[in-house]
Amino acid sequence: MLRLKAFEKLMLLVLFVMLCCVGNAGAVKWRFQSPLSPGDDGVKIWKMFVDKVAEYSKGELTMELLLAGSSGISQAQYLAAYSQNLVECGDLLSIMHPGELGNWVHISSLNGWVFRSPRAVVDVQREIRPIFADALKKHGVIMLSFLNAVLTADGVAPIFSRKELRNEDDFKGLRLRIPGEIQKQYIWSKLGVNAVAIPLTDLYLAMSRGLCDAAKSGTQRMLALRINEVAPYLYVDTYVASLTPAMIVCSKLAFDSLSESAKAALLKAGQEVEKVFWEDIFWNPGKYGLYSEEKAMREAQSKGMKLAALPDKLIDKLAAFAYEGMNDLAQKSGAEGMAYLAAIRKANEKYREIESPIHAFLKTVAK
Repeated sequence: MLRLKAFEKLMLLVLFVMLCCVGNAGAVKWRFQSPLSPGDDGVKIWKMFVDKVAEYSKGELTMELLLAGSSGISQAQYLAAYSQNLVECGDLLSIMHPGELGNWVHISSLNGWVFRSPRAVVDVQREIRPIFADALKKHGVIMLSFLNAVLTADGVAPIFSRKELRNEDDFKGLRLRIPGEIQKQYIWSKLGVNAVAIPLTDLYLAMSRGLCDAAKSGTQRMLALRINEVAPYLYVDTYVASLTPAMIVCSKLAFDSLSESAKAALLKAGQEVEKVFWEDIFWNPGKYGLYSEEKAMREAQSKGMKLAALPDKLIDKLAAFAYEGMNDLAQKSGAEGMAYLAAIRKANEKYREIESPIHAFLKTVAK
């Protein structure tokens, strides 16, 4: 009798182990790639997504974060990597892929100069989301979340300068480090700026030696590079954040291989992260441990930097240049570009008044 009970217990134990094995047999581990470094604010959003996928799939689908290029794939090749399922999942910055998606994606490089309210940014993203989703679908890539590379409503990218910039004449011949040819072509060349291409890692040395007069980038990043030590002036040339779509995507090949429950969990996690981003993170970054631009500027001020906005007349002129550029890009790239531009015009008609927390802050600085 005792032997029988011992045998029954053993069988129950074996059955329990077998059930556990069966329960984990369908578990899948994906790789999530991103060029961002572990300390970047955007990684906090990627981790939120990864955690939600694991939670909603009850561990059936998990992800390993491959950050700072550790996937071995360059950012310019991300779209091709997802299309071919070389990496299952990750982020995608649309402006890195004009060759595959079309030059209309470069409208994102210029729209920051035309928005006067962050509410316009939110309206535009809602309108253009389907355009981006359809464009990716043609390449075998599924959009899971439509976010923004600029994480905060006040996320302007100011100009750090070695000298004062009081008016338009001060920009003539200015050796300005800017990101990309699009801004050079449509904005800065029209002011007579001498655009220079210098890696951010070399910027401190270039400015300290007088090889570069000014550079445009986010305040937090520039302070991390100690640019404030060689460029004591900070100027804001836009009112609010730009819309630079940064998406969480996955390979359709990888998606199709999942169980129906894992697919549902993946889609639900993407939708929830997108909703939280536009309804809360974008407006309240501090709540999620993210830096706002105003907070970074206050830090710059505490380090002795002189902060100001360019004259409104000059900012409006930059906006006019940006509209001309976006119209040119839209005309050259067909229906997608025209729809993108139309969404921007519609939102700016709706939000004409300046609603800029950065400019409100700078007015207090001026006093």
